[in-house]
Amino acid sequence: MDGKGDDSVWRSAAPLQVVAKRVLPPDIGRSTSVSIRSVHTDTHIYFLVSWEDATQDISHKTWIWNAEKKAYEEGLDREDMFALGFEHTGPFTADMLSPVKSVWEIWHWKAFRTNPQGYAMDKTHHYYAPKA
Repeated sequence: MDGKGDDSVWRSAAPLQVVAKRVLPPDIGRSTSVSIRSVHTDTHIYFLVSWEDATQDISHKTWIWNAEKKAYEEGLDREDMFALGFEHTGPFTADMLSPVKSVWEIWHWKAFRTNPQGYAMDKTHHYYAPKA
């Protein structure tokens, strides 16, 4: 495996087609079709995730000089990203704000911050039910 979508191993993995919907501005409700393929060995699992995108957003919060203020300001640019979540402990809920105690394993790929290294971030999210 070389991390490229044209690797012959991906031909053996049937794609799963899912629809992702934006939940944050500026495009709340906009849908994107996503194709996910997976292959594994005895010790590793690999995913190939692809979607159509009219832009290639590979910068993130670039600092821009504001000559009037004589200071740098954080830009509005945001990188393309994708995350996979796996149930670890407790029930799964798609609502990250739900009052359900659970732990998720999250793999978070980011076009600017992780892609140059060829990896995704490995995170653990802990969600706690509010105390009564």
